[in-house]
Amino acid sequence: MKASLKLERIGDNSDYSVVGRLVGYSHPKPWVARIIGSDLHYKFKRVFLKPKVDYTHSNSKGTRGVYYYFILESGEAYEVYDMINWTKRDRYFCTVKENGDIMRLKEAEVAAMFPEDSYWD
Repeated sequence: MKASLKLERIGDNSDYSVVGRLVGYSHPKPWVARIIGSDLHYKFKRVFLKPKVDYTHSNSKGTRGVYYYFILESGEAYEVYDMINWTKRDRYFCTVKENGDIMRLKEAEVAAMFPEDSYWD
């Protein structure tokens, strides 16, 4: 089963993003990564998914209403970095249930999916 995850890209075309790029800092973007194993440095090996970007509902400056769509598949674990608003972020793990619902996971549940790679046991 597959599921679509919709995340808003806040500040996509904001002056803050442009100035940030000039001084070496850019406004963070939402992202989704499929977990493919364990990693000594980052805890998990990841493959970042490419989003489909939708500007249909964006405001005139593109600072709100820009959406990233990611296709997730059941049987896989994902890490998500979501922008809640201009200052709050939500970072979590999830999977897709057989009925297509997206379910959050705890880090230990994700680690249990890769027992042969567990470096922190």
